[in-house]
Amino acid sequence: KNIDNPKGQVTYLNSGDWIENLTALEYHQKEWTIYQYTEQLVEEHLNDFEENGLANFLKDFKLA
Repeated sequence: KNIDNPKGQVTYLNSGDWIENLTALEYHQKEWTIYQYTEQLVEEHLNDFEENGLANFLKDFKLA
């Protein structure tokens, strides 16, 4: 949402709700979108983490 005020303009972005709705802001190809993980996807990643450790978990989320 673009908000105008006497000093100029600002863009307001709500970064989602990771705790309850598994949503987050994603910036890709100069576009902002709300990304929503499914509970199934999160469970798969957590199961992989438990079975294979931190390295695969971070790789899956592109953090390593």
